[in-house]
Amino acid sequence: MKDIVKWILIVIVVCAIAWMANASFKKVQAAKSAKEKLNTLPAFSLATLDSLSIESSSFGDSPVVLIYFNSECDHCQYEAQDIKNNIAGFSKATIVFMSSEPLVKIKAFAGTSGLRDHKNVLFTKITSNDAFTAFGSLAVPHVFIYGPDKKLRKEFKGETKAEAILKYLN
Repeated sequence: MKDIVKWILIVIVVCAIAWMANASFKKVQAAKSAKEKLNTLPAFSLATLDSLSIESSSFGDSPVVLIYFNSECDHCQYEAQDIKNNIAGFSKATIVFMSSEPLVKIKAFAGTSGLRDHKNVLFTKITSNDAFTAFGSLAVPHVFIYGPDKKLRKEFKGETKAEAILKYLN
């Protein structure tokens, strides 16, 4: 009887280890797939401050800096201020600030950032669903830098200085 219980326990432990290994493998594969998906600028829709819809495919041939932000995030506010202070270096790039917040909050952030009147800077709304589908799970701030060929040059998670972003635009 003791031998049967011993073998049943061994089988249960082996099955548990196999199940955990399979779950870990699937998680690693999903993360790898998501990372590969970001290697090229994904397709997504945004709403401008005027509630007009624009597609990611409309960014043209210039480099694109995508910044996922939240208006109440201190790091996001600092990052926007740092970009404003170094805006001349971004003249050949399109900077797209994206948030899932209501447009009224995005408009307020755009106004206080001092970047709203720069023609190469867009403040936009992206739905939480579209953001997750295009980029996966995002923290704020989150920066993606795509070259003119729309290939990912660099991804930054968290507050990023303008000089670090500019390094990947040139």
